[in-house]
Amino acid sequence: MSLILISFPFFSAINYLKEFAIALGFIVLGFLVTLIGILLVAVFISLIGQSLCWYTHYYVSYFLYGSAALATLIFVHTLAKKFYYKHANEQFLGELFFDVLLAVWSISGVLLTYRGISSAFLCAMWVAFPLLTKLMTYKELKEKGATVKFVTVYLLGMFIPYLYLMYLIRLVFEMLVPIMGRSGSEAPPDVVMGIFIVVVCIVLSSYLLSFIYLSRSTKMTLISLTTIFIVTFILVCSGIFFPFSSDLADPRPKRMLLQVKHVSEFARKHMIHFLNCFFNWIGFFLRHSFERMSTLP
Repeated sequence: MSLILISFPFFSAINYLKEFAIALGFIVLGFLVTLIGILLVAVFISLIGQSLCWYTHYYVSYFLYGSAALATLIFVHTLAKKFYYKHANEQFLGELFFDVLLAVWSISGVLLTYRGISSAFLCAMWVAFPLLTKLMTYKELKEKGATVKFVTVYLLGMFIPYLYLMYLIRLVFEMLVPIMGRSGSEAPPDVVMGIFIVVVCIVLSSYLLSFIYLSRSTKMTLISLTTIFIVTFILVCSGIFFPFSSDLADPRPKRMLLQVKHVSEFARKHMIHFLNCFFNWIGFFLRHSFERMSTLP
């Protein structure tokens, strides 16, 4: 009897690690299926000659690629919940996928720190805030399930990392879009934009995947996202979104703000050093000239 009691936690840990690996596999599968689907859409848009439809109208890329990416991601996990996790406890699934994503962010932070990359603090934010949020919502989820209070507290706890990450994503977006319209890149601009949108959706939806397994149905969400994608796709194929704008008051997109900021920082740090070097050179030149003049007969 004692042998059974001692070995039971061991087998429980083995079973949990097995479920952990399977959940990680479903997450990776969802990412790959989403990426492949968006790449197919981007290639088709490029082939029909409607590339850069989002160049002036940023929201087109959100509705076209973002809605499709989220719908595909939700659909994959909905199928996993319906067929593989058919008889599993919803709270267990929510905690399981939370632990998987927490482990992914933790390992990413360790790797970035080991490589000496300063962006590791982003991974630290996506570990610390979710842990604090889980401590605040664990009792509510355990006793009452996924209530409105649980969802509200969960989203409020994740507000700061989401807000900061969306700010960084917007900054990268403002730098990426002008390059796509002017550089001679071999990769089609829509493919690059599609990959960028997929990465954004994967990162922002990472800790929200557990809601798929805690919710009763994702039917309305899938219908809404699919409708948005279909309508946007039809409008893009019709050529209504011309890449460039004739509005002289708003010749976007441009990177003047980022360029001016960079030049200002450069000038502030290096102008004094430049002036000192310049005046030292002038002084050396004049002194050397006077010395040569004094030696003349």
